Amino acid sequence: MQKGRELFSDCWIDPDNAMLLWPFVGLVCTVLLSVLYNEILWGGPLANHAGYLIPAGVGGGGGFLSAWWYRRYCFYLDETNHRSSKFEELSKRYELILQSTEEGIFELNQDGICLFINRAAQQILGFSEGELLGQNIHKLIHHCWDEDSGRENTNCPLINIFETHESIHIPDDIKIRKDGSEFIADTFAYPVIDHERVSIVVMFRDATEERKLQEKIQYMANFDSLTGLQNRYAFEQCLTAAITNVHVEAQQHVLCYIDLDQFKIINDTVGHVAGDAMLQELSLYFNKQIRKGDVLGRLGGDEFGLLLHNCCLEDIHKIIQTLQEHIKSFRFQWDEQVFKASLSIGVCLLDATIKDLTQALKCSDQACYMAKESGRNRYHIYNSDDNEFQTMNEQMKWVARINQALSEERFFLRRQTIARLENGQDNQLIQFEVLISMQDETGKTLPPGGFIPAAERYGLMSVIDRWVVKTTFDWLEANSNLLPSIDFVSINLSGASFSDESFLDFIQSELSNRLFSPNKICFEITETAAMHQMQKAIHFIHEVKKNGCQFALDDFGSGMASFGYLKNFPVDYIKIDGSFVQDLISDPMSRAVVDSIHRIARVMKIATIAEHAEDQDTLEVLKSIGIDYVQGYVISRPEVLPLS
Repeated sequence: MQKGRELFSDCWIDPDNAMLLWPFVGLVCTVLLSVLYNEILWGGPLANHAGYLIPAGVGGGGGFLSAWWYRRYCFYLDETNHRSSKFEELSKRYELILQSTEEGIFELNQDGICLFINRAAQQILGFSEGELLGQNIHKLIHHCWDEDSGRENTNCPLINIFETHESIHIPDDIKIRKDGSEFIADTFAYPVIDHERVSIVVMFRDATEERKLQEKIQYMANFDSLTGLQNRYAFEQCLTAAITNVHVEAQQHVLCYIDLDQFKIINDTVGHVAGDAMLQELSLYFNKQIRKGDVLGRLGGDEFGLLLHNCCLEDIHKIIQTLQEHIKSFRFQWDEQVFKASLSIGVCLLDATIKDLTQALKCSDQACYMAKESGRNRYHIYNSDDNEFQTMNEQMKWVARINQALSEERFFLRRQTIARLENGQDNQLIQFEVLISMQDETGKTLPPGGFIPAAERYGLMSVIDRWVVKTTFDWLEANSNLLPSIDFVSINLSGASFSDESFLDFIQSELSNRLFSPNKICFEITETAAMHQMQKAIHFIHEVKKNGCQFALDDFGSGMASFGYLKNFPVDYIKIDGSFVQDLISDPMSRAVVDSIHRIARVMKIATIAEHAEDQDTLEVLKSIGIDYVQGYVISRPEVLPLS
């Protein structure tokens, strides 16, 4: 009641005490009314005492009502002024909030006149408040939605709210700044209905940078950052759509899996920066050669995918031959070195037999592998009836079986004796080669020829070699009592292992942690693998021999260029290819080859081992030639090497 007190501050009656004074007020009223009653009704100054009863009651009640009214009126004044103060306080708070937000906010009426605009909107648009208030803001800042009608556009979604009375969201609204520049605005608009008056409140923010970032992320999600071609994800989306189209509309498309031949040489010779630059140039070159509407993508590394739409079998040969012919003229220069390029291409016809993306990529990848196997710079069309593909599919099934056998410890070792021939009598020291075998899911023994080709093709040989080395070393330590009688144990290594630097570290670590002498170990490397990666093979042999191990060159003689390179390999033994030994009796040429290998090895002080000696007659001929060691069924068959 503060306002009431202030209003009646000059009065002698305190509003809080008004209710306590009602008897006094009533008495005064009684006297006044009695005098008036006596004068009017009886006409004299004297009155009968009984005449005062009625006025007294009326006067008392009137006094009470007067006091109550007075108090209520003061309360009404106080409440009204309190509400007015609260409203002013809330209005100031809401005004502060609207002016503090980072989003632009403005209000316009049905004529597009700006009724309110906050500071953020002024800053974003470049206008001052005075330039917009009372002006047609739609004409000033809102982009035309219909180019023919300019900015006076009745189809504008904001103006249409006056008819629909519904809120809208325009995520890519175009607005115009004072300087005429356009920007993307994320805009929300809401109708405000006050009785019959309707206005629109528009809230927006500058989303230009956000949209640029979204476009960049979208680009990165679909395009390769190095070449600008579609990446694997985007290419696979196109491929999936093409496969669906084949099944729905019975059209035929073609998938080409492209692999650059010998690209690793570029990276190894001049570095990965040069390799990346070559990929960029090749991508531009590819784009110029393909048909309009076809899709080219980078699948990873030096592998590309080409999707040929509406392409029949007859056109495939022409398109691919033209591409390979043009690529012959491509030259890449880096640091005064010039490199050529060639392509191995696997082709898969996308017809009704191709069910999904995985199958299409698998078939084209297999076809590309066959193109490389047949000499590189070629193309191969996938055919499910092709015996080569059937063999490959069988080998692919072996990959899972090999990994499962490793995890379930179903591999085991066998040993085959290598006998030393000296003056026609066997030496008392033991030499043998360890051979890996595998049990299938039923416990049946599988020979190495069943799974080794698949392991070589699909990169599992290094894993298998590690298992053989560790298991053999464990056996030697577990049977240390036999070490004095063992001359050497021979272990086969694949080309994939000795070209792997981590495998060299593995060998050296294993040797350093064992109690037996490293000279008990002889590692075998095939001639073919050594010749294919000569420098890596020589480096591996030198490093391991520093530990005291021995080396044998296996399958020697399978290539008659062997003699020219033999002096480059610091080996201790030559294992003569079994094909010559098996024909030793019946073929004079085979005998001459075996004899020649032995004579050259003797000059180089390298011992010779003849493989696949199957009978006594062959053994006698080998002795007469002077072969140092012999291995084969005539000596012993492979037997299980007990691991305990």
